[in-house]
Amino acid sequence: MTERDDSGQPALPSLRALLLGTAAPLSDALSEWENDYRATEADPSLTADQRIALWMDQDNTLTKRVCAVPVRSLADAVAAAGQYLNLARQDVTAHAVPEAVAQALAEGLHAYLSEVRSTVQATEGSSTIPALAMTFADAVASIRRRWREAAEADDTESDKIAADAIRIMEAVLKADPRTPADALAQIELLADPDTGMAVGESSNETDAATIRRVYAVLAGVPSGIAAAGTGSTILPSLGMTFTQAADRIATNYAEHLALPDEDEESADRLVDEWNTIALAVSATAPQTITDALAVLRIASHPSSTLPFCDVHAEGSTAEALFGALLRAAAFLSAVLAGPVQNCPQPDAELLAAWGLWCRPDTMPDGPERQAAITAASQAEVTIETVPARTPQGAAVKAMAVVQLVLGRSPDALEGPMPEDVEDDCASRVLWTLARDLRRLWWWAPCPSAPTAAAPNGQHPDARLLTLWERYTAAVSAYDGLPDGLTDEDYEPSWLAVDALRDEIEATMPITLAGVAVRLKLHLIGLAEDAAVTPSCFGGPMPAVLNSAGDLVALWRLIEHLEGATVATGPCVTPTAPETDAFAETIAAFRTEAPASLAIPDTPTEAMVQAGAAAGGCRPEQVRTMFAAMVDAYHREAA
Repeated sequence: MTERDDSGQPALPSLRALLLGTAAPLSDALSEWENDYRATEADPSLTADQRIALWMDQDNTLTKRVCAVPVRSLADAVAAAGQYLNLARQDVTAHAVPEAVAQALAEGLHAYLSEVRSTVQATEGSSTIPALAMTFADAVASIRRRWREAAEADDTESDKIAADAIRIMEAVLKADPRTPADALAQIELLADPDTGMAVGESSNETDAATIRRVYAVLAGVPSGIAAAGTGSTILPSLGMTFTQAADRIATNYAEHLALPDEDEESADRLVDEWNTIALAVSATAPQTITDALAVLRIASHPSSTLPFCDVHAEGSTAEALFGALLRAAAFLSAVLAGPVQNCPQPDAELLAAWGLWCRPDTMPDGPERQAAITAASQAEVTIETVPARTPQGAAVKAMAVVQLVLGRSPDALEGPMPEDVEDDCASRVLWTLARDLRRLWWWAPCPSAPTAAAPNGQHPDARLLTLWERYTAAVSAYDGLPDGLTDEDYEPSWLAVDALRDEIEATMPITLAGVAVRLKLHLIGLAEDAAVTPSCFGGPMPAVLNSAGDLVALWRLIEHLEGATVATGPCVTPTAPETDAFAETIAAFRTEAPASLAIPDTPTEAMVQAGAAAGGCRPEQVRTMFAAMVDAYHREAA
């Protein structure tokens, strides 16, 4: 039964509950399924038949859990979208959710987005006051107009008009607000110096009751909703709004399904049109909540190219739409902070500077572009001098370095690593660090909502930090084995080490503490020395690193990331004197990087996929074989 309020009208769903709810049973189910899969895959005691049987049982359990729970939070919606759109992983893998799960997630995602959309639409306007037969907003405008008319009329007429204005005002203040616009209309009257609570006897129980009702409504929606706006922005290239664009794509798709098979010309026309619309939407940043939700609708619509195409293919519709999807998610996470968590974004100055710095690249030649170039020069100074406090701010600096030092567009970070970057260790580290931080920009919790980072009280990167502790213990156990044992005696230990290393490499970091874990693993591989082990971090730098400037710089970077206040969470207020650790590290790279290496120490994703296809093996096996070949190469060279 639909929940109703005291007036007998259906109660509005809580937008805040829909978007900021911490319960995420679907996300938990998918994470547990993924962990169970990897544990089964890495268990050397299982036969192939046992492994397949366990995987089938895990799939059945996941199907039951997913089909029994609707999507009710943004966390679950993201998890559903990640699986449905096949975007959860950055590498290609044969491991996928069962078809029934994918279908349930798709249906749940669409139902969730529809509910969010209808809730947002319900909060856009001002509801009608039955006693007045006008909306809250119209009533306030009417009161204003009547007071102006009363000031210009004679005494008798003025008294009548004023009495009418007071009647309307009392009706507005006694009415129950249904939307933020209603509540804001009441607040406007209460705050007015001529009519509100500041006027003598006006401060009475009626006003106090109104204040309580206003608070109850506004407490149920994000505090940022008024500032962000809920209308839909017009796309100049299309002459329609984001919402109209999403509706047009849905209409075109329905028309496409109804076409006879032989009408290929009409089918091609419709496909071209909805791709054109998707590209136009992708090229424009969302300005309102409705805009962002429209992008999510387009990305998850059955016509979307995302499930079937490489989202990193340069210049493709899938790449553009994937970027738009991430921007929409970032917009929602930045806007939808709870009322008690409305603190400013610590890196707002850097984020604004980044927008100014990139703006000239999107503008045609002319006076306006020249003015934008001047503003970009000033923004570059800001990016260079203002310290970063969050993953988003660090991403700004990292992407600027990629452009200034490596001469590459930040957008290239999601594509294959250029050969000249692969050939230089310092450049590779810069590239991979900037790429990880760029991804953190979208996936890190919102700085304005600290509790969202860890709803269960755990560190946001608890999984990575725990994996690192287990990896350190496993390496120590392996190194502690006596010499002279057989390969069979050593095998369980080194298999455990390899499995944990693979898990660390496959886990996306959420905070800079997680980035530090990934970099420590990277440094161990680069050093190729028994003195550089997982347990050496946190102590003095091993002397063996002194002869390699790039490794010294990488060690310093890890120290900066682990010691930075931002490392443990996305929202910080530094109390110590601020230093720009990122800038110091970049300076170290510039001065200490050695000559280019002959071959990369780690394969690119393209190399891994090519090797897997040629050898008929899994990507993890390709990485293991490549590491062994690189090790042999370096030993021969020595």
